[in-house]
Amino acid sequence: MTINDIPQHAEGSGMSEITDLSDNSIDTYSYRRDFDDKSRIGSANLYHKHSFSASELELLLQFHLSSNRNQVDQLEQGPEDIIYTYDFRNQRLGGSFTPSYRFSLRDFNWKVGMNTNYQQNKIDRREDNRSQFTHKEWTEYAYIDVNHNWRHFSLAASAGMEVVFRSVEGRHDRYYSFRPVVNLNYRFNARHSLTLNYNMQSTAPDVVQLNPYNTSSDTLSVTTGNPYLKPYRTQRTRLSYTLAARGFHLEPSVTYRQIGDQIVSTGEETSEGYIQSLANNGKSKLWTAGAALRYTIRGVGFVGIRGHWNRISFPVSGERDSYWEGLINWGLNFQRWGLSGYYGLPRYSYAMYKQGKSRSESWCTLTYSASDRVDLSVAMRYIGLNSKIQNWTEMSGYSYYYENRFTNRGNIVMIGIRYKIQNKKPERSVKKLEQIDKGFRLIRE
Repeated sequence: MTINDIPQHAEGSGMSEITDLSDNSIDTYSYRRDFDDKSRIGSANLYHKHSFSASELELLLQFHLSSNRNQVDQLEQGPEDIIYTYDFRNQRLGGSFTPSYRFSLRDFNWKVGMNTNYQQNKIDRREDNRSQFTHKEWTEYAYIDVNHNWRHFSLAASAGMEVVFRSVEGRHDRYYSFRPVVNLNYRFNARHSLTLNYNMQSTAPDVVQLNPYNTSSDTLSVTTGNPYLKPYRTQRTRLSYTLAARGFHLEPSVTYRQIGDQIVSTGEETSEGYIQSLANNGKSKLWTAGAALRYTIRGVGFVGIRGHWNRISFPVSGERDSYWEGLINWGLNFQRWGLSGYYGLPRYSYAMYKQGKSRSESWCTLTYSASDRVDLSVAMRYIGLNSKIQNWTEMSGYSYYYENRFTNRGNIVMIGIRYKIQNKKPERSVKKLEQIDKGFRLIRE
C-alpha cells in the first residue's frame, strides 16, 4: 500500500504584447500568475505467484484512488486589466486485474494472459458556472506470447486483442484493436547479433485530452479537449546490430514509426476569439538513426553515450523537421561509494502545427552505503543551467509562442537517507507492487 501527498506552488510574472493586425498597433501587458496544486494518491496492490512442476501462475490485483486540487489565478495589466481564475477538483478511481499463465509445449515457451483495467474520472469545475465532467472506461486485453531459441536464431512473438468500452457524459462507445509484436534475433557468434522488431499498438486518449473545459493561459484563445476522441494506432519497426567485445557494447539502429488517426490540434476563429480543440485528423512518420555505446569497467561500473538523428514529417500539413537527441550517463562504484548520473542534449517534441523545446536535463547523485541497510546520498539536478521550456504553435489564423524560465529549477540540491528492509523476494516481484498511477491534473506549472 502506498499513499502520496504532492503539493506544488509556483508564482510567475512576465510581459506580453498584443498586436492589432488592422492598424498594427501594439498593446503591452504585464502579467502575474499564481499556480497552486495539490494531489493525494493512494494505491493498494496484491501479488501472488504459484509455481507448478512445469508451469507458473501469476496474479496481480491493483486499486488506486487519487484527488487533485488544481488552481490558477492570473492578472494581466495594460490598457485593460484582465483577470481569470481556474479552479478544478479532479478525482480518479481505478483498478486492474492481470492474471497470466506460463508453460512449455514442444520446446516453445508460452504465456497466456489477460489485462482488465477500469477507471472512473471526474472533473469538477468550481468557477462561476459550476459544472462536472465524468468519464468511465473499461479495457479488456487478452494475449498469447511465444518464444523459442534455436542455435543462432531466436523468436519472440505476441498477439492480442483489445476492446475499450467508454462512457463519456452518457455517450457509450466501443473500440477494437489487434496488437501484434514480433522480435527476431540472429546471433552470428557470441559478439555479433542482428535484431528486427515490429509492433503495433493502440493508444486511447487520456482524460485530459477528453476534457471539455477551457485550460488556456492565453486570454485571446480558448483551449479544450474533445470528449469524442478515439484511440490512435502506432506501428514501429526497428533494426539494430549489436557488437560486444572487451567491455564495449555498441548498438547502432534504425527505427521507423508511423502513427495513424493521430490526435492533433484544430482551430477556428470566432467572435469569442480563437478556439482550439483536438481531433483524430493527424498522421506522422518518424525516421530515427543513431547508436548507443557503453563501456563497462570491471568491478567499477559503466560509462555510456548515445545519440540519434530524427526526421519527422506530417503528410496532412506538409510539415517536416530534423533534430538530434543524445545523452551521457554513468554509474560508478568504489568500495562503499557510488556515483551515478546523466547529462543530455536539449529535448524536442513535435505535433502537427506544434513544436516544443526544453533545455538540457542533468542529474548527478553521490551515494555512501553506511551499512547493509542504510544509504546516505546527496544529489544535484539541473546542473549549471536553469530549466527552460519553449512552445510554438502555427495554425491557420493563429500563431502562439510561450517561454518559461524556471528560476527555482537550477542547481537543485537534494539530500536523502534510505533504510532498506530485508526482503528475500526477487526485485522483479517487488516492482509489481510499486505505485504506477499518478492521478491527473488539467493545468500544469
